[in-house]
Amino acid sequence: MIANNFISFRPKKQFIYFCIKLGEDEEITKQLEDKGFDASFVGRNKQYEIRFDSYSKYEKHQEFIRSLVQMAKDQKIVD
Repeated sequence: MIANNFISFRPKKQFIYFCIKLGEDEEITKQLEDKGFDASFVGRNKQYEIRFDSYSKYEKHQEFIRSLVQMAKDQKIVD
């Protein structure tokens, strides 16, 4: 069985990075910007890094984040 680690978390003292493996997509990038997320695409890791300063940011956009997780989960493993 091959591991499919499509999300990861990098906690810091004041915030947490939520990393999600998705290919770079202009639509996703635009949606993240429109919703006010501090996010960037890291090409080396083929993932978006989304910074959360508070839980309320997640609560406000919970359905959007869940849809990103589902997209990453459904994606085929390509290396």
